[in-house]
Amino acid sequence: TITATANPTAGGTVSGGGTYNQGASCTLTATANTGYNFVNWTKNGTVVSTNASFSFNVTENATYVAHFEVQAPTTYTITATANPTAGGTVSGGGTYNQGASCTLTATANTGYNFVNWTKNGTQVSTNASFSFNVTENATYVAHFEVQAPTTYTITATANPTAGGTVSGGGTYNQGASCTLTATAHNGYNFVNWTKNGTEVSTNASFSFNVTENATYVANFEPIQWPSYTITATANPTAGGTVTGTGTYDHGQICTLIATANPGYTFVNWTENGAEVSTFATYSFPVSGNRNFVANFVASGPQVFEITAKTEPEGNAGLIEGIGFYNYGETCTLTVTPYGNYQFVNWTLNGVVVAETESFSFVVTEDQFYIANLSIVDGIDEGIAVTTEVYPNPASNMLTVTVSEPVDLMEVFSSTGALVYRETTGSDNSTIDVSMLAPGTYTIRLTTGQGVVTKKFVKKR
Repeated sequence: TITATANPTAGGTVSGGGTYNQGASCTLTATANTGYNFVNWTKNGTVVSTNASFSFNVTENATYVAHFEVQAPTTYTITATANPTAGGTVSGGGTYNQGASCTLTATANTGYNFVNWTKNGTQVSTNASFSFNVTENATYVAHFEVQAPTTYTITATANPTAGGTVSGGGTYNQGASCTLTATAHNGYNFVNWTKNGTEVSTNASFSFNVTENATYVANFEPIQWPSYTITATANPTAGGTVTGTGTYDHGQICTLIATANPGYTFVNWTENGAEVSTFATYSFPVSGNRNFVANFVASGPQVFEITAKTEPEGNAGLIEGIGFYNYGETCTLTVTPYGNYQFVNWTLNGVVVAETESFSFVVTEDQFYIANLSIVDGIDEGIAVTTEVYPNPASNMLTVTVSEPVDLMEVFSSTGALVYRETTGSDNSTIDVSMLAPGTYTIRLTTGQGVVTKKFVKKR
């Protein structure tokens, strides 16, 4: 009997053992398992062959042992790189036994995305973590690409808007630095920056890294300035007038104006006896209580002309008092109406200034007055003339019938203004009064025998 065994049993398998006749040929075969190598055959501890297949003639019962040994492992190098190198980092490369599992991991840097793993230019995985069994030396490349930047909008506003201005708002890439600056207007102080109502800085210039859309508010508050009083007087008081005095806030602009009276000339502005300006209009920022004096000097006398006329003109009346007057003198105008005229009023530039035939005023400038007169309705004494005016009131056409021819026809308003004049030579006339303003009018008819007057009313 020939017996064959393996040592160690995990090292491999043996075949060929069994019962043989004396002198028969026996062949033993040793087959190594994976990871083992065949060493030799021994009989009773003595090496009888180093060949895995061993033949001999059988002469006795015997036991043969096939010896195996663990193979020295085969190793491979796995290399991993990043492309571009700034795109990220890789791990898992190194030396591995044949058949061992290797896991490569790619980690993208900020601003980059992982794309894929390649080997010899061929894609082998799109997963950032990639596992495989090692069978050879190999280089794997982790590919990265630049991320499209994420942008955010930073909005900056002023509260209140009159308090100041802000700058630095706009569109920023994620992580970029943003600096907001608040500038207070005159009369305001910067308080703080707030975001969603929460204070984030008390500095007017405030920097931060952008991570989201956000609105920042620069808060301002009014400066509580004291108030000051500005006073001004004229020297001498008769020399002129001053304006612009009053109460002002700190920093406000005060403008003083000196106006010389007739007969005087402005000299300068003084404060505490010291000259501060030679201009009649003087402006300055207010920073305290101040008292100014506008100084004037007398100049030569000023002469003004007072003129006047009657309305209607001609022989309606006599005016006395017209002429030249020094500034400040008193002028008295008197009108004496003629014939059947009566006094109505005095007007200056269309405004009634007196309702008595004689009135007085102080002269300060050239002026032109009008003494308004009206005709008394009736017939001069000793005139035998019959007159008829119709329709009365009238709106369009007015007919005037007289018992004898009329040499001159005149129409006067209630203020004595002549509004119509015609030389007729007829005893029957028609007048178009449609263009006259509504009111009472007087018709004056001059005939060979004298003057006749009649009133009529113009209606709308």
